[in-house]
Amino acid sequence: MTSNADTIEMCFIVRSGVMIIINGLIFVITVFFLGSINALQVIALGILIYFVSLALSKILDTEIMWVTNLIIKILNKHEQFKNILLNFL
Repeated sequence: MTSNADTIEMCFIVRSGVMIIINGLIFVITVFFLGSINALQVIALGILIYFVSLALSKILDTEIMWVTNLIIKILNKHEQFKNILLNFL
């Protein structure tokens, strides 16, 4: 049986993972359109992606929570993997 603290921790881990995937997709798409980038552009792009991801997080909050809850339900069926994930992170 999972405790409330484990559920909250899993929610944080999964939501962070979803946001990392969204940030990565934004970065890859931007670099694809720009072609190649230098160090200064990477810094500027990182700052831009940070603010875009904050805006997307606010706009898509219900969708992100839906995906998060779906992943948590799947993880609850696989206790061993969930416990490894909780202990590792």
